[in-house]
Amino acid sequence: MTPQEFEPKVSAAIRLLQSEIHDSGFYPREGYGESAVAMVTPKALRLSLAVCHLVAGGFYGEAFGLTRSVLEAFFVVKWISSDPSGDRARSYLEFWKAAVYNHEQIREKYFPGLDPPDQKTQEVLDAVKRQIPQTKRWEAAFNMASEYYDHPADIDPKTGKGFQALSDYEQVYEHTSHYVHVLSMSTRENYDSPPFRCHDRD
Repeated sequence: MTPQEFEPKVSAAIRLLQSEIHDSGFYPREGYGESAVAMVTPKALRLSLAVCHLVAGGFYGEAFGLTRSVLEAFFVVKWISSDPSGDRARSYLEFWKAAVYNHEQIREKYFPGLDPPDQKTQEVLDAVKRQIPQTKRWEAAFNMASEYYDHPADIDPKTGKGFQALSDYEQVYEHTSHYVHVLSMSTRENYDSPPFRCHDRD
């Protein structure tokens, strides 16, 4: 099956899932876990549709590179659902505050003559930094992938250990890096084939 044949089927399945979620009238239970997963799910669906849109346009390499972000959504759900305390879900939902802190750091660095917004007091910024010491990244993808998932259905009876997503991490992150990073393969198609021309496909 070619990408042109496969993409409409995948897009249709994603849109069907979106409709089912919309029509279900789903309300997360009070707490953090379901709310966090409910926030990750639509982002993953939108990213998946973006991948399909790129495939439909013939941008296969760029579509493949974006699958890294779709996989990260899986890691986030795996990481959150592995924590019965709800602390990870709470942390995920509150990480937006890191942007408040980071934006103010940028303003101070590049526009020191401009006054900060009234709500961004030093007291507020200090509170954010105490709550979120690492404001540049919520959690490393490797950490989320490598943790054992201890749901009974995912425990290997041979080893007694739960599911690890290291294979997904190592293979997808390595292979997509050739499309995510401009340096990796930007000139490879034409390096040995002068005269230089823009290539039409991957």
